[in-house]
Amino acid sequence: MAGSINYQQLTWLYQNAPPYKNTNEYPYAHRNHRHKYFIPVEVNGKIEFNVHYGWGSEEERYSMAEFEQFAYSLNKRQRDRYFYNEGSEKIPYMAKWLTKHAPFGIVRDDNTIEIICEYMGQGDRMIISEQLGISAYFMQEASSGGVIFTDGYAQHRRKLKRPAFKGMRFNIDTGELHESSRYKIDVKVVDRKKSNQLMKEHVDKLSMIKMFYNSTDENTLLTDMTDAIKQNDPTYFDNSNLNHLEKARQLWNVDPVVSSYFYVLGYYIGNAYWAIKYNSSINPPKQIFKQLLPKLRKDLKGNADVFNRQTYWDFDNNYPSAKWGLEITDMQGNPIKQIRG
Repeated sequence: MAGSINYQQLTWLYQNAPPYKNTNEYPYAHRNHRHKYFIPVEVNGKIEFNVHYGWGSEEERYSMAEFEQFAYSLNKRQRDRYFYNEGSEKIPYMAKWLTKHAPFGIVRDDNTIEIICEYMGQGDRMIISEQLGISAYFMQEASSGGVIFTDGYAQHRRKLKRPAFKGMRFNIDTGELHESSRYKIDVKVVDRKKSNQLMKEHVDKLSMIKMFYNSTDENTLLTDMTDAIKQNDPTYFDNSNLNHLEKARQLWNVDPVVSSYFYVLGYYIGNAYWAIKYNSSINPPKQIFKQLLPKLRKDLKGNADVFNRQTYWDFDNNYPSAKWGLEITDMQGNPIKQIRG
């Protein structure tokens, strides 16, 4: 299926369709769809087309503590612009979208498009994929590092899966990657022997934490957590920028149970953060431990040398899920940042 975004079609529209009034912006879809337009630009004697969808957007993030500092001053309409989300380590934050006038891609006379955005929301991905009209599309997949360019939703049916990144350039008709966009992916894979050895080293600490959470009650846990926080970070209640996870890692070999408290706070488990901050109720300790344990194990592995690296190249046209992270570099070894979705 041919889409509206290709060099021949955009050239025809540029030469035959009038721009929007008092602008140099031309529609590439229905003229009433004012947010779908392109701008012709002359570069080195050749016409390129900067293609827009919407007016661009950028996520502005605030930690929960930062948001609390000014949330009270917002009216309902202003507060409704913010939304709750979680980062890569499942750490909650509040965010809002800032509107920016920026193109998502540049179409050149060799019928390639270079993706130049750093974020693609669901609507962005749908419209861009639809308007390109090729047999692959953009989609968000957290286990693959962010936004990908793929020919199939189901992983086992894919023949093509590429990381989508700013600067990615490919042929609009065939999807073939441009020479300037070649890349290498190093996927982190857990070495089972190293991982098992690591868990053996920490089994006593994990058992101690399990025994504590299974034998205490809500009130005792809340009191103990509050006392431990005051002892290990006296300025906690005045300091909204405390990195709970970093504090947890520092205390792991000193006092595993106290360390677990900071993990609970850092991952916002069991309503503990709000319970300590605002004296509200906390979830049952057994339930908290059940949520905490997999995050503890993942953090211990993620901060230890228990990984091997598997390398994939752009010409492989596919790469596996990357639960533990991946690194993308260009042919000169420079890091490439995957598009967020």
